[in-house]
Amino acid sequence: MRRSRRAPAVRPSLESMEGRLLLSQTGVNLKQQTNYVNGPVWVDVRDSLRGWTKLDDSGYITSLTPRGYPLETSHTWTRMNGYPAGTYSVSYSGAATLTITGVSSATPFTLGADGLYHGSVTFNSAPVYIDIRASGLDPARPFGDLHIITPGYGTAPNQTQIYTDTFLQSIQPFSYLRFYEWDGYGGPNEVNWSDRFEPGDFQTFTMNGVPYEDMISLCNTAHKDMWINIPVRASDDYVKQLADLISSRLDPSLKVYVEYSNETWNTGFKAYPLVLAASKSNPLVTATGDIYRVAQQTAYMTKHDGDIFKQEFGAASSRVLPVLPGWAASSDYNNAMLSFLDANYGAASGSVYALAIAPYLDFKLPAKLTADQLISMMYTFLETKYASRISADSAVATAYGLPLISYEGGFGFYTSSTNAAVVNSTIVNDPRIAQVYKVMRDLWDERGGSQFTYYALNDSYWGLVTQLGNAGDYKWDAVMTSILPTGDANGDGVVDSKDLAIVQANMGRTGAWMSQGDSNGDGVVNSKDLALVQGILNGTVGGTFVSRDSATGGGWQTLYGGDGYMMAGVGSSLPSYAAVTVTGASTTVSASSTTDPRALSSPISVNGQATAASWRSSQPFTIDVNLTDGQAHSLTVYGLDWARAGVMERVDLVDAASGAVLDSQTLSQMSNGTYLTWTAKGHVQIRVTPLTGGAVISGLFFGGKTASATPFVGSDAAAQGNWQGTYGADGYSIPKGASAYPSYASVSTSGASLYSWSATTTDARALSVPGSASARLASCWYSPTSFTIDVNLTDGQAHKVSLYLLDWDSTSRSERIQLVDASTGAVLDTRSASSFNGGTYLTWNVSGHVKFVVSRTGGANAAVSGLFFGSPAPGATSFVGSSAAVQGNWQGTYGADGYSIPKGASAYPSYASVSTSGASLYSWSATTTDARALSVPGSASARLASCWYSPTSFTIDVNLTDGQAHKVSLYLLDWDSTSRSERIQLVDASTGAVLDTRSASSFNGGTYLTWNVSGHVKFVVSRTGGANAAVSGLFFD
Repeated sequence: MRRSRRAPAVRPSLESMEGRLLLSQTGVNLKQQTNYVNGPVWVDVRDSLRGWTKLDDSGYITSLTPRGYPLETSHTWTRMNGYPAGTYSVSYSGAATLTITGVSSATPFTLGADGLYHGSVTFNSAPVYIDIRASGLDPARPFGDLHIITPGYGTAPNQTQIYTDTFLQSIQPFSYLRFYEWDGYGGPNEVNWSDRFEPGDFQTFTMNGVPYEDMISLCNTAHKDMWINIPVRASDDYVKQLADLISSRLDPSLKVYVEYSNETWNTGFKAYPLVLAASKSNPLVTATGDIYRVAQQTAYMTKHDGDIFKQEFGAASSRVLPVLPGWAASSDYNNAMLSFLDANYGAASGSVYALAIAPYLDFKLPAKLTADQLISMMYTFLETKYASRISADSAVATAYGLPLISYEGGFGFYTSSTNAAVVNSTIVNDPRIAQVYKVMRDLWDERGGSQFTYYALNDSYWGLVTQLGNAGDYKWDAVMTSILPTGDANGDGVVDSKDLAIVQANMGRTGAWMSQGDSNGDGVVNSKDLALVQGILNGTVGGTFVSRDSATGGGWQTLYGGDGYMMAGVGSSLPSYAAVTVTGASTTVSASSTTDPRALSSPISVNGQATAASWRSSQPFTIDVNLTDGQAHSLTVYGLDWARAGVMERVDLVDAASGAVLDSQTLSQMSNGTYLTWTAKGHVQIRVTPLTGGAVISGLFFGGKTASATPFVGSDAAAQGNWQGTYGADGYSIPKGASAYPSYASVSTSGASLYSWSATTTDARALSVPGSASARLASCWYSPTSFTIDVNLTDGQAHKVSLYLLDWDSTSRSERIQLVDASTGAVLDTRSASSFNGGTYLTWNVSGHVKFVVSRTGGANAAVSGLFFGSPAPGATSFVGSSAAVQGNWQGTYGADGYSIPKGASAYPSYASVSTSGASLYSWSATTTDARALSVPGSASARLASCWYSPTSFTIDVNLTDGQAHKVSLYLLDWDSTSRSERIQLVDASTGAVLDTRSASSFNGGTYLTWNVSGHVKFVVSRTGGANAAVSGLFFD
């Protein structure tokens, strides 16, 4: 029996879903829509009703209308857990007498002017179920169009929205939604497009399917990327129709993950024998063992279906992310799939977006056990098999140039009648489960995992919450603390006045959850939670994780402790701004003098001597750090499992006043030593909790390497907003736009406000939007006096850091930029800037912790429009130049390695894989002596004037697989006019980032454009004028 264990949260009403993805890169599986696993998902309760059943419940009826409504007396029902009390408006069409039970009262149905029967049912208290009996049916006037509308969402049949606010709120923190169960577990019975479940259909089986149209609507409403599972037996036409539906209806800013079926390796699922049978008629499948035949066939179908989707998406094919469904327990199986792609199609990274696995806790349970034993077994499994699986699968994915992501993850063990009660009670009611979930996610991140997809949103066993609408659960709050900032009660990704209002509304509540304002996890909303949120808002409280370093070992001086240190068994030299106390731990010296590189080197090392020592405890202990100067500082701890005893521990950065966890990290397999670094402000504590083998920390360090900057690199007024491919190779931040910081950088601003001049512009001065072919954003950080951009580079290396200055709305701005050492206040460099109406980049070589102080010297205010890290990587794309002199006489100048001429010959080099999408072929002249036409290979005089073309845009996909940079040239020819103009964008095929943009016109005489290219790219050619966009040749050198 499912019940709410806590009182519901008090929250501001859900006005609208924000039009953006959270940066968590965390997804969730949506649970099947059945009458027995239900929640307040649908505004129209009809969408949750089971198929029509005989009155004695002996089976489903088969006498149905084409839309699934009954033609004989029968009934349907569903649980209504989580739905509100109140009056539900009901309507239907046709001849039927409806008898509704499970309700407090019902009004008679009357025929309305719209030809529908209208009535209502009322629940005086929270509904448990609803049962509808249909009798008096007349096939001549078939019963249909039933609607049962939740209170507050309109009157049947006219609902105001498809999904309830409760459901929309629950999915808000996630970046994408996986619909495997919503589309009927990969649809093993669906072959043709007509087999699919369509909008308006009534269910005819226990497990309710959901129309693709409704899935798309959910993604658009909530602004979430979409993850679909192609039915295992779907025809090519089915896949094409599905791709066309999604490409035409899904918000253009959203992506779609495309997965072939689900767990085709799982011999217990229906897909396995179907895939195995299909493999036996596929000549490309050469494996002899059944499981590896399934692996190869799965890889083949993933590539096949992904290509169909990309073809339908055309120029927007970068939004299609084919996912290769792997097996967490077998890296050999995963390698078999990827090697198949490599052997048959070139680099696997050109065929699929990622390798996906399901990192479950799936160990075998004994017949009887206690809660303590179960928790202990969980940690043992996490430390051993779970961690090793992720490491092995990550290594396979990395070897093929792919990220490792999860398609599911969570608890995966199955219970028996003798242990079910203990297991279920522990999973739902034991507070220690929150810690298990945190460690599970930390190990995933630490061992090389990327995106994580939880299974599932709601369910009494599998779900993050037992019931939609619950204020919280231990698993839910554990996940939210890993993807949301501390103090973010409403789950919108920011801590603001709305969160403060939630805390104030729930003051004094006990048995509280994070969504009710309990930020410190003590189950009470009180003055500590209030002070925490107020401190975050006024800037006196803060802590952000920066980096994890398992490579440096004990040689800390080059990277850490620029301001000071405290080392177990050695001593301390604390900065003036810090007071430190260690409580609850004893000091253990394992080696007072050693040359072992894992041990922390002495502050003044003699002959490489170091000390192996630690603060150690079998219970949680605390390092209290009070930063008294009101500034943010780099704070690092060093964990070392000196004895290689299998230590695993949890390290929390805690706000000392409220006890709220600002950040949590797991340390495991740290026999070589691991550093954890945060940027912290105010009074914090580092709480170390043993999970296995005790808790140990060997040192605490303040500040990074002393900041330095080489002489100013230079300024650039030519690139304007076209930064991709020139700046930001490591990371970037665009005010009021996207941010993607490199792992080595921690960034914050102070004293600045945000402003957007234009979010929809084609002005080249505005910064291009990452992942978009054409979008630009003109925005800034600004201040009428001065503001600071704090940049802490934690890896000890020098990096190029660039600011983009833009005087968008005037020509009068002038400002001073000072580069300041954050520790000493020393000014490292000063630049004065004016006349940057066209946009100007300023670049420095920087290491350590610095601040950019930007001060107004003229005009309305001081402004900066972008921050960028790194310059193009070696071999990255760069534009070489154009040539209009060669015309069609390419041989000897272009194409030494290979070429392709539309409707003519192609000879690709061994390192290149090429395809086009969205383009048609046309030949202006196959017999001409015009020098503009391309000469035909092998002929002394023949020429061909031809092209790939599109009235809108098309894509040339070029995958260079040898890891080297090569010159790639396009030949543009406006053969039959002088009016064509077009835009050529060079796009990173993996990320969608625009690497270079060129505009072309006046190419009636023929023009070559040449780039230096490496890796997998796409040329997106878009018409900007004239009849169409056209390209007449592709050449490799």
